[in-house]
Amino acid sequence: MTVQQDFRATFFEQFEAWQQLDMFQTMGRVTENSPWHREASVLVHTRMVVAAYVKSVDAAVDKWSHNDYLGAVACAFHDVGKPAARVEKFNEARGGKYFAYHGHELISARMFEDFASSRYPMFSTSDMYNIAWMIEHHMPWEVQDKDKRRSMALNANMTVGVDVWMRALMADQLGRIADDNETKLARAQEWVDAFRTLAAEVGVLTPYEPGYDTRRVMTFVIAPSGAGKSTLVKQLLEANPATNVFSLDALRHEFYDATDYAKAYQASVDDKSFEARTTAVFHKVSKDTKDIVVDNTNLSAKRRRFYLDVARRQKFKTVAYLLPVGKVVVIQRQASRKDKSVPRTAVTQQYMSLQVPMYGEFDEIHVLDTNIKK
Repeated sequence: MTVQQDFRATFFEQFEAWQQLDMFQTMGRVTENSPWHREASVLVHTRMVVAAYVKSVDAAVDKWSHNDYLGAVACAFHDVGKPAARVEKFNEARGGKYFAYHGHELISARMFEDFASSRYPMFSTSDMYNIAWMIEHHMPWEVQDKDKRRSMALNANMTVGVDVWMRALMADQLGRIADDNETKLARAQEWVDAFRTLAAEVGVLTPYEPGYDTRRVMTFVIAPSGAGKSTLVKQLLEANPATNVFSLDALRHEFYDATDYAKAYQASVDDKSFEARTTAVFHKVSKDTKDIVVDNTNLSAKRRRFYLDVARRQKFKTVAYLLPVGKVVVIQRQASRKDKSVPRTAVTQQYMSLQVPMYGEFDEIHVLDTNIKK
C-alpha cells in the first residue's frame, strides 16, 4: 500500500468482499448465545466490532494511517476461528448445554495468516505479523504475569502503537450485546487505562535488566515443518560459520543411531530421559558457544521459554525469525521432502499452534518474505 492510499476506503471495499468468503459465511451460521454474546451470529458481532472500531478511529483522527487500517483488519478477522473452536459442554449452573470457544484467538490468527499469505503483496509480511499478533491477543484481560504484560506493552509500542491496539480491544467490547454490559465495559475500560499507563512506562526499551551482551546471539527460527526453516538456517550458517546449531531432530538421530526420522522420533518419545539429555546438551552448548541457532520449530511461547530463560541468564541477545506462509504450501513442501517425513495431520497441527513472537520475549524480531506464495 502506498502512503497516498485512502486506508479507510480500502478497508471498507475489502471488508465487503471478505464477507462473501466461506470463513465469514460460516460465522454467519454460528450463534453463541452466551452471557458475553447475545448477537444473532458471530458475523453480526464482527460487523458490530468493525463499526465500533471505525467510529473510534474517525473520532480520533482526520485521516486513517496504515496502522489504523491494520487494526480494522484485525477486528474483521478476530473471530473467524470461533466455528472451528466450538465445543459443546454441559453446566447445570449455566442452564445445561452450552458452547465454549477456547483457543479461538490462536485459530483466528492462523486462519488470517493462511488467507493473507496467498494474497501477498496485499498484505506485507510485516502486516501479517502485526495483524496476527493483535488477533492472538484480543482477549488479554486475564493476563496476570507481569513479564507478559510488559512484553505486550512493549510489542504494542514497537509495532502498531498502543492506541490502535486499545481501540481494537475496546471495539470488541463495544460491538456486542452482553448481559450486564455496562459493568463489563467499565472493567474493560479500567484495564485499558491501566495498560496505557504501563505502555507509557515501558516505552520502547527492553524490559529485561541488566540487558544482554551484544557479542553473543541466540537465534530462533519460528516456523512449522515445510515453511523454509532449514533453508534459512543454512543461510545463517553461511553468514556466520562459527554458529553452533542446537537441533532436537539432530540429537534424535545422534542418540538413537537412526537414519529414518520416524524411527528416531518414536525412539525419543519412548525414552523418558530424552528431555533431560537434550537439556544437558543445551546447557553445555550455551556455556561454550558465542552464537547459537535453536533449530527447532519453536512454535509456542511455552516451548521457547526454557531456551529464552537460559539465554537471559547468560546474557545472550535473542533474535527471532518468523516465516509467514500458507497452510497448503507447508503441507505440499513437507510431502515432497525426502529427508524428513512428517504426517499431514502433524504439519497442520504445527501450523495452527504457532504463536507469533513478541518484543520483550525477544530482543529482535525479523519477519521474512522469502517463503510467501506469490
